Amino acid sequence: MSNRSRLLLLSGPGGSGAATFAAATARALVDEGHAPHVIDVGAVRVPGDALAAVLRSSVGRIMAGMGSDPVADEDWAALPGVAPLSALYDVLTALADPGVDVVVVDCGGIDRARELIAAPSRLVRLLDAALTPRLAMWRMPGEVESAPTVFEGLSALRSDLLRMDRALVHGDTIARLVTTPDDTAVAATLDALTAMSMLGVAVDGVAVTGAAEPPRALVEAMGEIACWASGDLVLPAPQGRPVAGPLSPVAPLTAEAMVLTSLETGFTLDVPLSGPRRAGARVGRRGDDLVVAAAGVSRVLPLPPVLRRCNAVEAMRSERGLCVRFTPDAALWREPDASVA
Repeated sequence: MSNRSRLLLLSGPGGSGAATFAAATARALVDEGHAPHVIDVGAVRVPGDALAAVLRSSVGRIMAGMGSDPVADEDWAALPGVAPLSALYDVLTALADPGVDVVVVDCGGIDRARELIAAPSRLVRLLDAALTPRLAMWRMPGEVESAPTVFEGLSALRSDLLRMDRALVHGDTIARLVTTPDDTAVAATLDALTAMSMLGVAVDGVAVTGAAEPPRALVEAMGEIACWASGDLVLPAPQGRPVAGPLSPVAPLTAEAMVLTSLETGFTLDVPLSGPRRAGARVGRRGDDLVVAAAGVSRVLPLPPVLRRCNAVEAMRSERGLCVRFTPDAALWREPDASVA
């Protein structure tokens, strides 16, 4: 475990009791001697000072340049995506607090958890498309040369988003799911197991509320991931295992986990996938990136440099997930110079 706090993301299908489970997890962590901090993503909130300042200096200045009236800080909360960003700023603050060693985030429903995890990287891609040289030079009429540009404000937001993404997709970040035993909730949980791994966050356990024991179908699909009945008293971890975890081996999808192999006629890229829905995974290419989709989510991962001059010609199932075969692009690869000794 690194020197930063552990991050526990708790989520589950609607009505599964994720909020109660988050509270029980925090209490159990205190009993184990930890200093937890709990964040409720669904709580009513206005943008924190850091986010409000970035919004004022970027989006706010663009609006002002178009002639709009000033916007109060609390009104920024109406913008789509502001709530999860505010929560993620809270996460960064808590992780940096030396008095906290476990940050427990009640993400609410599974869809909201996926939105929270995916938001930073997606917004970075949008900002990268927007941060053009023309925008870099744009200033409001009448501004002095020493005034920060909109580009600088958006660049500050991009830096914060990258910090959020690194905090979420990190070896000390764990997702833990709460579900009920009914078929619909179990199906949503199985989708979430694969989706979380696709987004780069490991699921180390699933707690089943309202049942004396977990459904057999869920246990069989989980493999090595811990699965237990939470019970009426809300058991935040299997008996005998520390709540801080990890409760079981974890293997999220990351760029570092992909394995590149050189062949006589090209290369193969082994893309590890986990979770019961990985069999439906699809892969494609977008510029210099690999796009992997499964369980209703997609992940954009940078290709190794050598593959940027290759064509993806085939994707096959492998023991670890997907194996993508690449062949050199004749228009980009030069033949060896025979005159060179």
